Amino acid sequence: MGNPRARPLSPHWPTLLLRGLLAIAFSVIAWARPGPTLAVLLVLAGAYLFVDGIFALAAAIRASRRDESFAFLAIEGVLGILLGAFALARPVHALAVAFVVVGFWALFTGFLELLEASRLRRHLPNEWLLAVSGLLRMAFGIVLILRPGAGVLTLLWIAAAYALLEGIVLIALSLRLRRVAHGRVDTTGARPTSVTPQPA
Repeated sequence: MGNPRARPLSPHWPTLLLRGLLAIAFSVIAWARPGPTLAVLLVLAGAYLFVDGIFALAAAIRASRRDESFAFLAIEGVLGILLGAFALARPVHALAVAFVVVGFWALFTGFLELLEASRLRRHLPNEWLLAVSGLLRMAFGIVLILRPGAGVLTLLWIAAAYALLEGIVLIALSLRLRRVAHGRVDTTGARPTSVTPQPA
């Protein structure tokens, strides 16, 4: 038997899978093609933020229709879309400021993911992947905030490394939720207990 409150979380697994694949694709392109101009790399980063925000916002809309918690996804989606649009419109304008803003976005949304991970663990025991995602995002944000002058190309490569790890974690989480959707994961958290025979 599974926890019925954990099952509504499982429909989000395709969105998480797409976001994970998108993050890995961004990472691979950024690492495999270091030759493009800085503007091209910044546009690529902006496109990643924008599309990832759309996926998060779409998941929030689906969650609201199912009477699930959707505030975390909605905030993450709106922030991602706004930052992505800014990066696409002005890829090299106020660059240092842009990295700091993205850093605060990562720090804030990472904290939200930790809160969501705490809620998820109440319905899906031993779940830690979303917490790892939140910690990775917060660490990425701290690096951007504390080292805005480290060099744009260096920061972009750091972003690519973060995207790779984030993508792996999101794909792993999506596959776990997929197993929940198909009833292959015990979500009760109950432990087997021994039965002591009673004297007749």
